[in-house]
Amino acid sequence: MGVLDCAMYTAGLSGSAWYLSTLYSHPDWPKAHPYTIKQDLRKNVKDNWMWLLLTPSWMYNHVNIILDKRSRGQPVSFTDFFGYLVGETILKDRKNVPKLSEQRHAVKDAAVPMPLYTCLHVKKNEVAQNFCEWLEFSPYEVGMTKYGTFMKTENFGSKYFCGKLVTPYPEPPLLYLQGIWGSAFTIMLQRVLNEGQSPTDTVKNMSNSGDLRQELQTDVSVDPMSEDEESDDEMDIGAMDGKDLKDEDSGDPGFLKSIAESFVEKISFLKTRSGRAGLVHNFLRGLQLMTAPVPSVEVKEVADTADHLAVKAKRIYLVDSGLLFNSPYPPLLRPQRNVDIFLSFDFSAREKDNELSFNELYLAEKWAKANNLKFPPINAKEQLETDGIKEYYVFTDPADPTCPVVVHFPLVNKTFKEQSKPGVPRKTAEEKEFAKFSVFEDPDNYYSTFNFHYPTKPFDRLSAMTEFNTLLGEQAIKDVIADCVTKRRGK
Repeated sequence: MGVLDCAMYTAGLSGSAWYLSTLYSHPDWPKAHPYTIKQDLRKNVKDNWMWLLLTPSWMYNHVNIILDKRSRGQPVSFTDFFGYLVGETILKDRKNVPKLSEQRHAVKDAAVPMPLYTCLHVKKNEVAQNFCEWLEFSPYEVGMTKYGTFMKTENFGSKYFCGKLVTPYPEPPLLYLQGIWGSAFTIMLQRVLNEGQSPTDTVKNMSNSGDLRQELQTDVSVDPMSEDEESDDEMDIGAMDGKDLKDEDSGDPGFLKSIAESFVEKISFLKTRSGRAGLVHNFLRGLQLMTAPVPSVEVKEVADTADHLAVKAKRIYLVDSGLLFNSPYPPLLRPQRNVDIFLSFDFSAREKDNELSFNELYLAEKWAKANNLKFPPINAKEQLETDGIKEYYVFTDPADPTCPVVVHFPLVNKTFKEQSKPGVPRKTAEEKEFAKFSVFEDPDNYYSTFNFHYPTKPFDRLSAMTEFNTLLGEQAIKDVIADCVTKRRGK
């Protein structure tokens, strides 16, 4: 379509951050076509990753890697372990996985948009809706816009005090960052470990109704660990050796359960919020943040937050941004980025295929208003009443020509059932059968939020449908771009 040639940024959270980081870390990107990377992913998620990786020898080897990190003076959590599981699945065909800072090579000539990744800083024992701050990652810097405070990407995870680098550590591997960006899914893995069910049974037993956020909010707000920000004690990890996790792999569920029980007992923090969240040294510690630019927050709240972060906390907790809302608008709504158009792809779960939910957009709109940032009114109900369910929606603010435009693509299988390409009807029985499938009511749960295992046909169906839906909106996207160019020229 040529649209990426017009784009300044591409942003992701949770699973989309996994895809973006897979794309931008590819050795041939941006010269390679995304189709190449798609074929790699297609192959890598074909088999059930848990049965392939979650073996006693794998767990033993990776626990030792994590313990080595801890021995160097860095905090560790279940996110370290989970990140290796994710990364070694979707990146398993890579001999060398570059660090996030090395993605600069892909963007230095502006051949592709700047990638942005996000997570949330949260407090223990407090739900994200009550307290959270967006953390932004790029190949160049990591930090919090709220305080105007950033560090070089290669220094993320190092120890700072009063803005000075006190103890530098090696830049964390991309796999660890993938664990943080998609940490909401640790809840599924923890059920496999704690309850001893097979991954397939766990996916079937977990609801696909979009209540992951609510379940996680309940889960993380009752951490039994005390809030002890002054303590330097690390989380408890029992001694582990070859007797605990024998280098003897088996696909037997009972065997896996016994190993998992031993694993969970030895690493007791798996049961806590401290274990579920990513844990890093607080790079804001010692800074005087009360004067930092926080335009939308009351003075008292700013002072309290700054006191908590800058004076008391030695480490901070980082979780999946989807706990707040499932689209990475905040880093793109920064006034300095001056974004005109958002191409919004929302594949959040819902109960029914024929019942659209614009909840994530409503939450983004609410967040923008709370922070005095321009965002178009989401008149989704009006558009649904007029046009019904369709593949894309355009949201504008007629009263404010300077307000950005949102072109929103939900996950819908509608026109795709009838056409193989936009305007090209399906003719053969095979073509029609390929497109006739349910996304959210699929009996095999292929498209469940919690599923990481895609046989070839479900993978091909979903990727072909999302490509079709985007092409269906091609003219609308170009029309919006043309309108914005006209407005810019008129200034």
